[in-house]
Amino acid sequence: MHNATFVRRLLTLSVPLTLVLAGAGCTGDGTMNSALGVILNTTKQHTLLVRVVNNTQSDLEVDIRVDGEIKQLPLCTALQQTCDYILSSCPTTIEVIQETRRNADGQFMGGRNFETNPAFIFTQGEFECGDTLLLEFSVNSASAQAL
Repeated sequence: MHNATFVRRLLTLSVPLTLVLAGAGCTGDGTMNSALGVILNTTKQHTLLVRVVNNTQSDLEVDIRVDGEIKQLPLCTALQQTCDYILSSCPTTIEVIQETRRNADGQFMGGRNFETNPAFIFTQGEFECGDTLLLEFSVNSASAQAL
């Protein structure tokens, strides 16, 4: 009975939302002028996308410091290779602290520490809200750049 109530609530919420979006001109015309495009552009102005490119052949954990608070990004597996993470607010400073490589069983395979390395520290002006911070890792190299 509890699951049926949840499903009914979910349907009750999703059907009106679908109708609102359909009625608002969300026709899939491919332009950012549609209602969905306006929502995406507004959201993008207040967020930062962190893209991790994992070319290590291992599962990858990346720790970052966002405005002084340490966060561990969700695991980016060797199979996924490219993982996108959206920071819910646009930071003033973002720093890549370290990357840790693990095999499929979770065993440590290697890693690097980037703490205090200026090539991995970004402040407003080096990036803007809505930009992408691209982090690329291989076994032999690592790089970070704001796009």
